[in-house]
Amino acid sequence: MMLPATETRPGCDPSAARNSLSSSHFNWTPHLPASKHDTFADRRSAAASARQALLEKFKTRPAEDDAAEIERRAERTRIAEARAARLAEKEAVRKAEEDRRAAVREQEEAERLAAEAAIEAERVAAEQALAEEKNARDAAKAARIKQVVVDEAAQKAARDARYASRKSRVARG
Repeated sequence: MMLPATETRPGCDPSAARNSLSSSHFNWTPHLPASKHDTFADRRSAAASARQALLEKFKTRPAEDDAAEIERRAERTRIAEARAARLAEKEAVRKAEEDRRAAVREQEEAERLAAEAAIEAERVAAEQALAEEKNARDAAKAARIKQVVVDEAAQKAARDARYASRKSRVARG
């Protein structure tokens, strides 16, 4: 339900209702600063004066053989040379650091390869020692077996000699 402009809602100030509908409330303000309502002629003369100012600036530029201009160019040249020298030095430092890091990486790689070679040599030596120990055990075992065979053969020969002597005594006797 809409209330007419003369009526107010309960608890509201009637003067506030009138003020809220005032004409100043409906004024639109653009987002950009308002122009000064320049006319076309004003804008045209402003553009012409800007062009004239650029032309004056160009005309007041010092001549090529002016001492101040020569000094300014020499100063710019010195600055450019100093900048180039700084950049070259910076590049040399970067290259030296890169070379140093590459040398460190190569050194670390060489140390890693040497450590791996040492570990491999230790492993081969341990395998060789185990093989030699096994060969020694096998040779000792073979020697014991041979000795047992020889002892058994000697015992058998002694037993056979005793048996033969007993048989010869029994047959003679």
